[in-house]
Amino acid sequence: MKKTGLLFLFFFISIAAFAQSPLSGKYYRSSVRVGNYNTSNMSTIFCETDGYALVSGERIHYYLYNTYRYAQNVDLTFWQRCIFEWVESLGYVVDYDNSGAFAPNDGLATSVISLMESRDSDISVTIYNNSGYFYLYMNIYMEDDGHYVTIVYPVVK
Repeated sequence: MKKTGLLFLFFFISIAAFAQSPLSGKYYRSSVRVGNYNTSNMSTIFCETDGYALVSGERIHYYLYNTYRYAQNVDLTFWQRCIFEWVESLGYVVDYDNSGAFAPNDGLATSVISLMESRDSDISVTIYNNSGYFYLYMNIYMEDDGHYVTIVYPVVK
């Protein structure tokens, strides 16, 4: 009986850990004006939201961010560090040495572009399992150039 209870407890804890968004509980070092108030909550500053896109027939979960609305003066390396910390909190190790980039990424799925546009986001992030190998994908819309750049980091469980 106790083993079953422990199993259920472990199951719910693992679901709760995975369900946390990348910026959940993260705070910027200073306050930023958002609408009529100031906040240092990263989720609010970067307008964090999530959604799904259909890529090659597969439903993929993305976290989406708007870095132009309120975060114009916020250090994006801090945001990026939060993303890497989130990946590590899920039990992955980021392989920084074997990262790659597609610039411009003319092959980015239309559904991902549509999702980003519908949520008024210029960055989307996901962890994708490709035949047993996991990758962190960051899709970034370069407003000045009008194209998308994708940065890919292998991650290891």
